[in-house]
Amino acid sequence: MNALRPGQGLPSRLGLLTLLLIPAVTAAREFNAEFAVVMVDDATEKKLGAFPYDRAEYAKAVDACARLHAKAVVLKFFLDRPRSAAGDAALAAAMKNIPVLLQARLEATEGTPQELPARFRYAGGGQPAAAVGGQLGWIPLPLLLDSAAGIGFVDFDRAEIPLIEEYRHAPFKSLVLGCLELATGEPAHATGNGRIELGAQFMAVDGQNVHHAVLEPMEDLKIISFASLLEDRVAPDAIAGRVVIIGWDSAQTPALAAPRGPMKLHRFFVECLAATWRALAPTSPPIPPGRP
Repeated sequence: MNALRPGQGLPSRLGLLTLLLIPAVTAAREFNAEFAVVMVDDATEKKLGAFPYDRAEYAKAVDACARLHAKAVVLKFFLDRPRSAAGDAALAAAMKNIPVLLQARLEATEGTPQELPARFRYAGGGQPAAAVGGQLGWIPLPLLLDSAAGIGFVDFDRAEIPLIEEYRHAPFKSLVLGCLELATGEPAHATGNGRIELGAQFMAVDGQNVHHAVLEPMEDLKIISFASLLEDRVAPDAIAGRVVIIGWDSAQTPALAAPRGPMKLHRFFVECLAATWRALAPTSPPIPPGRP
């Protein structure tokens, strides 16, 4: 057997490493292109005080995202209890200028039986299987629901993510699935045969519509300070055309156990969202060149 010369046959070690890295780098770049992450960080708390804030501050952030031509906003906060009447009203008004997705969760002891408008239910047909369900929850205020574009549940603390949940015997999407709908512009459809489809893409799920995510480090994830957004110090191209996730990631943010060690709650959500985004695949694989 003739020895291979450099540049022939098998790729060099450097070339092979480059090939292996291309999928991860491409996926990370695509996530940053479709999503922007804004966090209440230590710098924000130094300026505004300890989190949480009056809803008037969130209204300013939503208004800023609208001015910067974001595609949509996801508020990663529980807004189930009233604060100041003026602040709640300001947020409800701001939410009418751009699509805003709110979060909810099931809570059997501290939750309420508040009904959710039928327009927020999963509308992909049928009664899809759900791994979790309940009668009570932390549900956003009716005033905010009136202005919301959608609602998503967040009942997971591991990389097994229920994409469909049941609340008061009706199916609702998870916040992760709602984010994917916003980014793709496609409604979700649980097929019942191990996948959830979004237009021409799908992700694998188990029999209860749970996606088993593979979390990967996101060293190049760009975090925008909430304070910078309020102060108009964010470049338009960092927000425009993206789904903006607004959360909390300061020294005071609680952490949970994750595959790579303790991770703060809202950073964990972002990594789970990124993992599901990477998992999307074409519903019909492309035909290789030369194949009929």
